[in-house]
Amino acid sequence: MQYAESVMDLVGHTPLVKISKLNPYPDNLVLAKVEYFNPGGSIKDRISKYMIEQAEKRGDLRPGGTVIEGTGAGNTGIGVVLAARSRGYRVIITSPDKISQEIIDTLRALGAEVIICPTSADHHDPANYTQVAARMAREIPGAWYVDQYNNPDNPQTHFLTTGPEILEQTDGEIDIMVVGAGTGGSITGISRFLKDKNPDIMVIGPDPADSVYLNYLASGQVVVPEGVVSQIDGIGQSFIPGVADLSQVDELLPVGDEEVMQMARRLAREEGLFVGPSSASALLAYIKYVEKYAIHEKTVVLLFPDSGNRYLTKVFSDAWMSKQGFTI
Repeated sequence: MQYAESVMDLVGHTPLVKISKLNPYPDNLVLAKVEYFNPGGSIKDRISKYMIEQAEKRGDLRPGGTVIEGTGAGNTGIGVVLAARSRGYRVIITSPDKISQEIIDTLRALGAEVIICPTSADHHDPANYTQVAARMAREIPGAWYVDQYNNPDNPQTHFLTTGPEILEQTDGEIDIMVVGAGTGGSITGISRFLKDKNPDIMVIGPDPADSVYLNYLASGQVVVPEGVVSQIDGIGQSFIPGVADLSQVDELLPVGDEEVMQMARRLAREEGLFVGPSSASALLAYIKYVEKYAIHEKTVVLLFPDSGNRYLTKVFSDAWMSKQGFTI
């Protein structure tokens, strides 16, 4: 008989799927690393599993303990709940109030206690969801704060698993890796691994209008764009997280909200890939990069972090798209 001992044994080893209809440059082989095949529906299952395992090994997390994490878009929260509840821990998830009701309901269905915090509270505000999580971890006996933004096991997960999988699946023939930066864990760990194996591999990514990453990569300065709020979930940041190391990243390209939302819809309808806006952003970054440098006959891998199921009331809602002024 063949079976998994736990749902967490199904994390990783996600497939590469060829992009055909939406690749305007067919002399390039474009492959999507589809992370919604993880049991929790996103790439965050990888880091959740590894960070909890390492916390147990260090003795930071013990039987009967409580796992606490702040989740901005919801994917890490779901991954943490799956990993922690499968090992018998109590789980508390904090999140900004912009999070969708689907995510809140999912977190609670999986066994988490959910605390909603104001989106308006910036990263250093005591009311911010990450600050609330950190405070609760200090106050609750036996609690451990995952802290994906500063936990070095976040990028290490991708150095040990995601990067090696990509290299193996492409037989080492990858030329360009496209990955977005949210916490910075994925782009940091994957770029470190791939560049270590072959420095000629180009690592690029998309960045939304309200993010500091693009300017930081270009100038080393953290400049928070004023008066701009992007609707692209999962990538971009208003500060540089502790785990984010862009030293192995070659270029970031700006992506706009409307073009990303429309591309996400096209991926579902034309490629059968029901993914979120960060995935659509990766495809757009590839297209913009090829247009900029006239790159051809290359093997390109796009990281597709999560499922469109997370965005039914946003990207895939006609009413929401119309409210934003986006063409449907």
